[in-house]
Amino acid sequence: MRDFYNALAQGDGARAAAVVVPEKRVEGPLSAAELTRYYSSLRAPLRVTKIDPINDDSVFVRYHFVTADNHLCLGSAVVDTTHHDGDALVSAIHVFHAC
Repeated sequence: MRDFYNALAQGDGARAAAVVVPEKRVEGPLSAAELTRYYSSLRAPLRVTKIDPINDDSVFVRYHFVTADNHLCLGSAVVDTTHHDGDALVSAIHVFHAC
């Protein structure tokens, strides 16, 4: 999870998408293009304030950032993962506090 969120903090959608399940990397909200488009436009980059494992396949994440139109986002999500060739890949993100 840290690699995924560190990449988002740098607006690097390609690096973030590299730890997403292959079927969601090409198009949609977890694709490299969409992740880069959104996270590279932030006024203040994403900063993760908490990562807590829920179980072997889910992690709770709390974060904040400032949007391109200058709104503070205090967000949280549960990130589902799938194990693939020994790696935990992001399979879904369930956002609780969307901005």
